Amino acid sequence: LIPFALGKKLGPVFLLISAPGLVTAIVRRERALYPFVLYAIMILLLIVNWKYWLLPLSYVLYPDRLAVLLAIPLAVLGTSFIGWISSRAGGRWVKAVLAGALLAVSAGFYADSYLRPVLRRVAVTEADMRAFRWIEENTGEEDVFLNNYGDAGLWIPALVLRPTVVIHSNPVYLDEFRERQLNLLPRYAYIGGRAAYPQHIFMTKSDLESMPEICRKVYDDGGAAIFESLDPLALRDYFWNIEEIRRRVEFNRRLMGHEGGER
Repeated sequence: LIPFALGKKLGPVFLLISAPGLVTAIVRRERALYPFVLYAIMILLLIVNWKYWLLPLSYVLYPDRLAVLLAIPLAVLGTSFIGWISSRAGGRWVKAVLAGALLAVSAGFYADSYLRPVLRRVAVTEADMRAFRWIEENTGEEDVFLNNYGDAGLWIPALVLRPTVVIHSNPVYLDEFRERQLNLLPRYAYIGGRAAYPQHIFMTKSDLESMPEICRKVYDDGGAAIFESLDPLALRDYFWNIEEIRRRVEFNRRLMGHEGGER
């Protein structure tokens, strides 16, 4: 669980620079760094707690998000290690080379661990924004959209103020959400212009096009498509059933490190 959280949010380069800093702080007995070491240990224990849910409100302590808090103590430890190396370096040119190498490694780390993953997972494209404008102009605020979790459809409630069948929910509400989800009858179905998370795409444009008796296409531009439901009950039952919901709930629980049964 800890390698998952640290690797997902901080990346190996950051950890490789910070780990020697911990050793340096212990060997050199730098008491000023001990509070940061204690802070890091407390965060690691909270990450482990997610697997067992021992503390109250454990469901809000996401391990990958807790790992972000480790950036503070690890950065301090890494800085201590770099300072120790710099103090033992040779002349000004040697220090300049070390500083340049550090900047290059840091830039590569930032691009690989943060920038590239974020760019790959941007769900809302320009085509989606045009589709959202169509939704604003041609649908009512009460119209429910059947959508995917892995594309721009997830952002319809936030950007267009329309209800959707699939939302991003905290695990504490999964049972209630699962029950109410089946009562939603979609008036429209939305296909995003980009599959940011392919593993969370359960409905495609070709699926909807193959069912003219259930829905008809009313918008298609740049990969983003909108279908109007001709039979909301049939559309809901075809794509979204209780077994599918249970499978995805369990997938999310395993992804976050909780392997127990339903709570």
